[in-house]
Amino acid sequence: MTEYQEQISIRYGLDYTDSSLDFLLQLPNVILTNPSFLWQLVENDKDDNKFVDTYIASQSDFIIRNDRHIHQIKDNIFPQISVLRYEEFENSYKSIFTT
Repeated sequence: MTEYQEQISIRYGLDYTDSSLDFLLQLPNVILTNPSFLWQLVENDKDDNKFVDTYIASQSDFIIRNDRHIHQIKDNIFPQISVLRYEEFENSYKSIFTT
């Protein structure tokens, strides 16, 4: 959540940060997860490991990021990581957004 808090405050200002996080946490497809095991799979950008660890702990379907370091691990045999770029996700699920 700290990463989202930081990014929302950078993009939209501190006034919107708390209400945006509250909104995200109320969505039915958002689950607050605190990983108990740290996989440390991203070697080139250790800060990105939090996304991979949360992905695995929450049994998520995808990691949606344009970060190149995350995309380097999507070829792992174990654990398998499904990574999509923002554009790929949007194109794949455009019908959901427009209905």
